[in-house]
Amino acid sequence: MDVHAQNRGMFENVSPKLTFLFGIVTAIAMLSTVGFFLLLANGLEGEAKTTTKKTAAAPSNTNTNPKVAGDTAVDPSAPPAASTTVDLDGLRHVQGKGDITFVEFSDLECPFCKQFHPTVKQVLEKYDGKVRVAFKHFPLGSLHPKAQREAEATECASDQGKFWEYVDLIFERTPSNNGLADEELFTIADDLKLDRDEFDKCLEDGKYTDLVQADYAEAVSLGGQGTPYSVIVDKEGDVIQPVSGALPYSQVTAALDQALGK
Repeated sequence: MDVHAQNRGMFENVSPKLTFLFGIVTAIAMLSTVGFFLLLANGLEGEAKTTTKKTAAAPSNTNTNPKVAGDTAVDPSAPPAASTTVDLDGLRHVQGKGDITFVEFSDLECPFCKQFHPTVKQVLEKYDGKVRVAFKHFPLGSLHPKAQREAEATECASDQGKFWEYVDLIFERTPSNNGLADEELFTIADDLKLDRDEFDKCLEDGKYTDLVQADYAEAVSLGGQGTPYSVIVDKEGDVIQPVSGALPYSQVTAALDQALGK
Protein backbone atom coordinates (compact mmCIF):
# COMPACT_ATOMS: atom_id res chain seq x y z
CA MET A 1 0.00 0.00 0.00
CA ASP A 2 1.17 3.55 -0.73
CA VAL A 3 2.33 5.00 2.62
CA HIS A 4 1.53 8.58 1.55
CA ALA A 5 -1.94 7.57 0.57
CA GLN A 6 -2.40 5.84 3.93
CA ASN A 7 -1.31 9.00 5.80
CA ARG A 8 -3.71 11.11 3.75
CA GLY A 9 -6.50 8.77 4.61
CA MET A 10 -5.71 8.92 8.28
CA PHE A 11 -5.75 12.74 8.39
CA GLU A 12 -8.93 12.89 6.30
CA ASN A 13 -10.71 10.97 9.08
CA VAL A 14 -9.63 13.53 11.71
CA SER A 15 -12.03 16.34 12.40
CA PRO A 16 -11.00 19.89 11.42
CA LYS A 17 -11.16 20.92 15.09
CA LEU A 18 -8.64 18.29 16.17
CA THR A 19 -6.40 19.14 13.23
CA PHE A 20 -6.44 22.79 14.29
CA LEU A 21 -5.57 21.92 17.91
CA PHE A 22 -2.79 19.61 16.79
CA GLY A 23 -1.30 22.41 14.70
CA ILE A 24 -1.34 24.81 17.68
CA VAL A 25 0.37 22.29 19.98
CA THR A 26 2.99 21.57 17.35
CA ALA A 27 3.71 25.29 16.86
CA ILE A 28 4.01 25.88 20.60
CA ALA A 29 6.42 22.97 20.93
CA MET A 30 8.59 24.28 18.11
CA LEU A 31 8.65 27.82 19.54
CA SER A 32 9.55 26.50 22.99
CA THR A 33 12.43 24.49 21.58
CA VAL A 34 13.77 27.45 19.62
CA GLY A 35 13.41 29.74 22.67
CA PHE A 36 15.25 27.27 24.90
CA PHE A 37 18.27 27.17 22.61
CA LEU A 38 18.28 30.97 22.26
CA LEU A 39 18.27 31.43 26.06
CA LEU A 40 21.00 28.85 26.46
CA ALA A 41 23.20 30.59 23.90
CA ASN A 42 22.66 34.01 25.53
CA GLY A 43 23.44 32.58 28.96
CA LEU A 44 26.71 31.08 27.82
CA GLU A 45 27.72 34.32 26.11
CA GLY A 46 26.91 36.34 29.23
CA GLU A 47 28.90 33.96 31.42
CA ALA A 48 31.88 34.23 29.09
CA LYS A 49 31.75 38.04 29.24
CA THR A 50 31.53 38.01 33.03
CA THR A 51 34.51 35.68 33.29
CA THR A 52 36.50 37.88 30.95
CA LYS A 53 35.73 40.99 33.00
CA LYS A 54 36.69 39.28 36.24
CA THR A 55 39.91 38.03 34.75
CA ALA A 56 40.80 41.46 33.41
CA ALA A 57 40.05 43.17 36.70
CA ALA A 58 41.97 40.73 38.89
CA PRO A 59 45.11 42.42 40.28
CA SER A 60 48.45 40.80 39.59
CA ASN A 61 50.77 39.94 42.45
CA THR A 62 53.70 39.38 40.12
CA ASN A 63 56.64 41.68 40.78
CA THR A 64 57.60 42.81 37.29
CA ASN A 65 60.48 44.90 38.61
CA PRO A 66 62.54 42.88 41.09
CA LYS A 67 64.81 45.86 41.69
CA VAL A 68 61.98 47.64 43.50
CA ALA A 69 62.14 45.40 46.49
CA GLY A 70 63.21 45.02 50.07
CA ASP A 71 63.50 42.60 52.95
CA THR A 72 60.39 42.17 55.09
CA ALA A 73 60.68 40.63 58.51
CA VAL A 74 58.85 42.84 60.99
CA ASP A 75 56.76 40.92 63.51
CA PRO A 76 53.21 40.97 62.08
CA SER A 77 51.87 41.40 65.63
CA ALA A 78 53.77 44.67 65.98
CA PRO A 79 51.53 47.71 66.51
CA PRO A 80 50.60 49.71 63.40
CA ALA A 81 52.24 52.98 62.50
CA ALA A 82 51.61 55.41 65.31
CA SER A 83 53.87 58.32 64.45
CA THR A 84 53.99 60.86 61.65
CA THR A 85 56.92 62.95 62.85
CA VAL A 86 60.68 62.58 63.21
CA ASP A 87 62.70 64.29 65.92
CA LEU A 88 65.09 66.25 63.73
CA ASP A 89 67.14 67.38 66.73
CA GLY A 90 67.71 63.73 67.59
CA LEU A 91 69.24 62.82 64.24
CA ARG A 92 72.82 61.70 64.80
CA HIS A 93 74.13 61.13 61.28
CA VAL A 94 73.23 63.82 58.76
CA GLN A 95 74.87 64.91 55.52
CA GLY A 96 74.03 67.91 53.38
CA LYS A 97 71.81 70.90 54.03
CA GLY A 98 68.19 71.74 53.25
CA ASP A 99 64.69 72.13 54.63
CA ILE A 100 63.74 68.64 53.45
CA THR A 101 65.30 65.61 55.15
CA PHE A 102 65.50 62.15 53.61
CA VAL A 103 65.72 59.76 56.55
CA GLU A 104 66.89 56.27 55.61
CA PHE A 105 66.33 53.31 57.96
CA SER A 106 68.72 50.58 56.87
CA ASP A 107 69.89 47.03 57.64
CA LEU A 108 73.59 46.58 56.87
CA GLU A 109 73.08 42.92 55.87
CA CYS A 110 70.07 43.60 53.63
CA PRO A 111 71.01 43.16 49.94
CA PHE A 112 68.41 45.72 48.92
CA CYS A 113 69.87 48.25 51.35
CA LYS A 114 73.27 47.64 49.78
CA GLN A 115 71.69 48.26 46.38
CA PHE A 116 69.95 51.41 47.63
CA HIS A 117 73.05 52.93 49.27
CA PRO A 118 74.46 54.42 46.03
CA THR A 119 71.02 55.85 45.23
CA VAL A 120 71.01 57.79 48.49
CA LYS A 121 74.48 59.10 47.68
CA GLN A 122 73.23 60.31 44.32
CA VAL A 123 70.37 62.09 46.07
CA LEU A 124 72.86 63.86 48.31
CA GLU A 125 74.92 65.01 45.35
CA LYS A 126 71.95 66.32 43.37
CA TYR A 127 69.99 67.99 46.16
CA ASP A 128 72.65 69.31 48.53
CA GLY A 129 71.42 72.69 49.70
CA LYS A 130 67.81 71.55 49.41
CA VAL A 131 67.72 68.06 50.89
CA ARG A 132 69.61 66.54 53.79
CA VAL A 133 70.26 62.81 54.11
CA ALA A 134 70.07 61.10 57.50
CA PHE A 135 70.87 57.49 58.40
CA LYS A 136 69.20 55.35 61.07
CA HIS A 137 69.32 51.65 61.86
CA PHE A 138 66.66 49.05 61.12
CA PRO A 139 68.31 45.63 61.68
CA LEU A 140 65.96 42.75 60.87
CA GLY A 141 67.19 40.26 63.43
CA SER A 142 65.08 37.32 62.24
CA LEU A 143 66.70 37.55 58.80
CA HIS A 144 70.10 38.99 59.60
CA PRO A 145 71.25 38.26 63.17
CA LYS A 146 74.60 39.96 62.46
CA ALA A 147 73.02 43.27 61.48
CA GLN A 148 72.50 44.47 65.06
CA ARG A 149 76.18 44.07 65.97
CA GLU A 150 77.27 45.68 62.70
CA ALA A 151 75.01 48.65 63.40
CA GLU A 152 76.57 49.00 66.84
CA ALA A 153 80.03 48.88 65.25
CA THR A 154 79.15 51.86 63.04
CA GLU A 155 78.14 53.81 66.14
CA CYS A 156 81.44 52.92 67.83
CA ALA A 157 83.20 54.22 64.72
CA SER A 158 81.09 57.36 64.99
CA ASP A 159 82.67 58.04 68.37
CA GLN A 160 85.89 58.56 66.43
CA GLY A 161 84.32 60.56 63.60
CA LYS A 162 84.21 57.72 61.05
CA PHE A 163 80.55 56.73 60.87
CA TRP A 164 79.90 57.26 57.17
CA GLU A 165 83.22 55.75 56.14
CA TYR A 166 82.51 52.67 58.24
CA VAL A 167 79.02 52.25 56.74
CA ASP A 168 80.46 52.59 53.23
CA LEU A 169 83.03 49.85 53.85
CA ILE A 170 80.50 47.44 55.36
CA PHE A 171 78.23 47.79 52.33
CA GLU A 172 81.25 47.47 50.05
CA ARG A 173 82.55 44.28 51.67
CA THR A 174 79.53 42.36 52.88
CA PRO A 175 78.02 39.75 50.53
CA SER A 176 74.76 40.55 52.36
CA ASN A 177 72.25 38.14 53.90
CA ASN A 178 74.26 37.70 57.09
CA GLY A 179 77.45 36.94 55.15
CA LEU A 180 79.99 39.35 56.67
CA ALA A 181 82.49 37.64 58.96
CA ASP A 182 82.63 39.16 62.44
CA GLU A 183 86.38 39.69 62.28
CA GLU A 184 85.83 42.01 59.32
CA LEU A 185 84.37 44.55 61.73
CA PHE A 186 87.79 44.88 63.34
CA THR A 187 89.60 44.83 59.99
CA ILE A 188 87.48 47.80 58.88
CA ALA A 189 88.34 49.57 62.13
CA ASP A 190 92.03 49.06 61.39
CA ASP A 191 91.64 50.22 57.79
CA LEU A 192 90.04 53.42 59.05
CA LYS A 193 92.84 53.79 61.62
CA LEU A 194 90.47 53.78 64.58
CA ASP A 195 91.77 53.49 68.11
CA ARG A 196 91.27 49.75 68.52
CA ASP A 197 91.17 49.72 72.29
CA GLU A 198 88.40 52.30 72.31
CA PHE A 199 86.55 50.66 69.44
CA ASP A 200 86.80 47.14 70.84
CA LYS A 201 85.62 48.18 74.30
CA CYS A 202 82.68 50.12 72.83
CA LEU A 203 81.57 47.14 70.75
CA GLU A 204 82.08 44.43 73.34
CA ASP A 205 80.37 46.47 76.09
CA GLY A 206 77.27 46.91 73.92
CA LYS A 207 77.43 50.67 74.36
CA TYR A 208 74.96 51.30 71.53
CA THR A 209 72.69 48.25 71.74
CA ASP A 210 69.75 50.23 73.11
CA LEU A 211 70.27 53.09 70.67
CA VAL A 212 70.13 50.77 67.65
CA GLN A 213 66.98 49.13 69.01
CA ALA A 214 65.43 52.56 69.53
CA ASP A 215 66.03 53.29 65.84
CA TYR A 216 64.33 50.00 64.97
CA ALA A 217 61.31 50.87 67.11
CA GLU A 218 61.08 54.31 65.50
CA ALA A 219 61.11 52.80 62.01
CA VAL A 220 58.22 50.49 62.93
CA SER A 221 56.29 53.36 64.53
CA LEU A 222 56.62 55.29 61.25
CA GLY A 223 55.18 52.40 59.24
CA GLY A 224 58.32 50.45 58.32
CA GLN A 225 57.68 46.79 57.59
CA GLY A 226 60.99 45.99 55.90
CA THR A 227 64.25 47.42 54.65
CA PRO A 228 65.24 49.76 53.27
CA TYR A 229 62.55 52.08 54.60
CA SER A 230 62.82 55.83 54.27
CA VAL A 231 60.70 58.87 55.03
CA ILE A 232 60.78 62.33 53.51
CA VAL A 233 60.14 64.95 56.19
CA ASP A 234 59.72 68.71 56.16
CA LYS A 235 61.59 71.25 58.25
CA GLU A 236 59.21 70.67 61.14
CA GLY A 237 59.88 66.94 61.10
CA ASP A 238 56.47 66.01 59.73
CA VAL A 239 56.49 63.06 57.34
CA ILE A 240 55.58 64.15 53.82
CA GLN A 241 55.93 60.78 52.15
CA PRO A 242 57.26 57.31 53.00
CA VAL A 243 59.58 55.52 50.59
CA SER A 244 59.41 51.74 50.93
CA GLY A 245 61.96 49.46 49.33
CA ALA A 246 64.95 50.03 47.09
CA LEU A 247 63.23 52.35 44.64
CA PRO A 248 65.09 53.43 41.51
CA TYR A 249 66.78 56.82 41.57
CA SER A 250 64.15 58.28 39.21
CA GLN A 251 61.30 57.44 41.57
CA VAL A 252 63.14 58.81 44.60
CA THR A 253 63.89 62.08 42.84
CA ALA A 254 60.28 62.34 41.68
CA ALA A 255 59.13 62.04 45.29
CA LEU A 256 61.67 64.63 46.42
CA ASP A 257 60.72 67.03 43.63
CA GLN A 258 57.11 66.77 44.75
CA ALA A 259 58.12 67.45 48.35
CA LEU A 260 60.08 70.48 47.19
CA GLY A 261 57.06 71.76 45.27
CA LYS A 262 58.59 71.47 41.82
